[in-house]
Amino acid sequence: MVKSMDIKSKSKLLAFTLVESLINLFVTLIVGFLLFGVINQLFHYYNTMQNDQFIKWVTATMQIDHRLMWSEAKYYQVEKSKLYFKANDKDYMLRQYSNQLVESKDEFGSPKGYKPLLFGMYNIRFQEKKNGILMEVEMQRGQIYQYVYKMEKDTR
Repeated sequence: MVKSMDIKSKSKLLAFTLVESLINLFVTLIVGFLLFGVINQLFHYYNTMQNDQFIKWVTATMQIDHRLMWSEAKYYQVEKSKLYFKANDKDYMLRQYSNQLVESKDEFGSPKGYKPLLFGMYNIRFQEKKNGILMEVEMQRGQIYQYVYKMEKDTR
């Protein structure tokens, strides 16, 4: 008889009451909803940052297009990370400066001043193609954007 009482008392200690189970379920639901909210906000922030970077890329390409198109620019030298071109009888250079794409005047073989066009860059590459100049930009967040500028080569 003593053995059966020990078994009953042990089973009472291991079991949950209905109130304890409901409290556990309630706490689990609250934590789940909080985690869902945090994950949802992080996902929204990530998408916003990618859209923001794309808008900056489009704005930079439009500015470069405007400069090249209206001034009837012609390129005369292409390096891996630099593009030299002539616009309105002045020499310019597109290049990477730190984490920026910049346009600068190229006076006497050295850049003088610069106008930032795009921030958040990791790497830039220019390449001569049949129909113009390919610009490929890798952003710090990993996106890679490409654009082809239709330019003629300046025969100096």
